[in-house]
Amino acid sequence: MARSEVKQSLNAQPWDAIRHPAVAELTRRELRLGRFGVTLFVISQAIPYFVLVNVRWMLAGSYVPPGINHWIGGLLPTIFLVIGIPFAWFGVRANLRGQKSGLQGWFTVNVVLGVAAVVTLLVALSTYPLGTLSHYGSIYVTCLGVAVFYTIISTIVMLGVIFRCAAGLISARTPFGPESAAVTWTFNAIAWFALYMALYVI
Repeated sequence: MARSEVKQSLNAQPWDAIRHPAVAELTRRELRLGRFGVTLFVISQAIPYFVLVNVRWMLAGSYVPPGINHWIGGLLPTIFLVIGIPFAWFGVRANLRGQKSGLQGWFTVNVVLGVAAVVTLLVALSTYPLGTLSHYGSIYVTCLGVAVFYTIISTIVMLGVIFRCAAGLISARTPFGPESAAVTWTFNAIAWFALYMALYVI
């Protein structure tokens, strides 16, 4: 028996460990540690946004170019991302109730919203009417580029949870994946809202 177990372990594939219940299901302590790690991640990723907002005031003050489009690259991606916050947590709640289809459905809505937000931000970047070498133009392009990057990451995280759920790797006893995805989305939406206010409103 021991020899056969050793042989099986030698022939095991890397993804076998991912499907193993001992790895897929976290203890309470491991779940707390995971949530603490996600909290540290959010705090660390908030620093670049804080710097961007401060650089905006240092370079351009409260100046907003009169010809800038407040919808494309402004209100539309803000609406898409903020609307996605409750949907993300609806998916988390559905997972805790054992509703796999509910989790996949809500997170699919977020994926669509994320793609829409990325498209509008890219359109704004490609159609910026003013000089990108100006004080406002340089920080504008930088902020939108950062927003595109983090929105793509948030969307990929949501998509990854959908795939893992379809593979049977997520259940009510494994809430960390959906929770961390919802936290990532929420952070990105709030951070972009802060950039939107700094670039277009205040």
